[in-house]
Amino acid sequence: MRIHALTVDRGGCFYYRVRQPLTALRDFGHVTSWGSGIDYETWAAADVLVTQYINTRESVDQWLRWCAARERLCVWDADDDIFRTEQVIGRGTAYDDAGTLPRMAEAIAAAHVVTVTTPALAEIYRAYNPNVVILPNAVPDWLLSWEIPDPGPRFSIAYSCGPSHTVDVQAFGPTLQRFMSRYPGTELHFFGPAARPVGVPVTWRIRATGWKKQTDEYLRSLSGHVGIAPLADIPFNQGKSGIKAQEYQALGIVPVVADFPQYRDVVQHGRTGFLCSSPAQWIDSLRRLIERPQLRAEMGARAREHARSFAQSTLINAWNETYVKGLSGL
Repeated sequence: MRIHALTVDRGGCFYYRVRQPLTALRDFGHVTSWGSGIDYETWAAADVLVTQYINTRESVDQWLRWCAARERLCVWDADDDIFRTEQVIGRGTAYDDAGTLPRMAEAIAAAHVVTVTTPALAEIYRAYNPNVVILPNAVPDWLLSWEIPDPGPRFSIAYSCGPSHTVDVQAFGPTLQRFMSRYPGTELHFFGPAARPVGVPVTWRIRATGWKKQTDEYLRSLSGHVGIAPLADIPFNQGKSGIKAQEYQALGIVPVVADFPQYRDVVQHGRTGFLCSSPAQWIDSLRRLIERPQLRAEMGARAREHARSFAQSTLINAWNETYVKGLSGL
């Protein structure tokens, strides 16, 4: 097959849903490419076209024509619930245009296949297109053997967060405040903010590693004894994947994460990490890991072994089968 993806960014969504799987598909003998557009030669030779987030009237109309022609398999891929972004996306984006979501809904409905990351997301998109296939996010295989940068002698908690996690940080703040007041020697290592976030108490030991342009660089920078991923109870978060916990485990960093379905799917509670649904559970889980280094080491080793089950080489066959089956059904 010749597969081309029409992309709109170069962040984590692009990395996990386009660059990494399409690169892995080359091992099946397929020719893959991606870009913000497509030239005539690539379009004419393509068997499969994949897209995410196209939303202008012109781009959606072109997509509708391709879908209607049924000459190529047209796949819409979704890594988030685009219909519930109001609490996490700031102003100045395509979502400011009231026509953006209706246009994307048109494109989704016309697609021959819709691929998503989780069962929860599948239910959301089946309201627009019945042909939805779950293709989970996968960590790159090299991550399983990568030696993380030394987190230092202090107990270090990694927290990967960007602007879209503001609601999560606010909701988790009181719990974090309680923990940090009990264990003031703990270092909180933010990945994303380039400096101490506004509002963080000056008494907290903070390290900040600014966001990396390339996802590979970000993954190589991750470090900590424990990695946290709190989620606020908002609709958008129900559609997120468990990729943070997958990344932590692949690196041998013990995940302590929100007890949401996407994390239950990838974390073995009490064995490779902890799932928390109350402030008491968060504080108790972190306390156990800070006070019992041996437990931390054992869980980190089990987490890394467990991560093999969601490595890209383990899951890529599902992508291949989805595209092959989709083509045969045109």
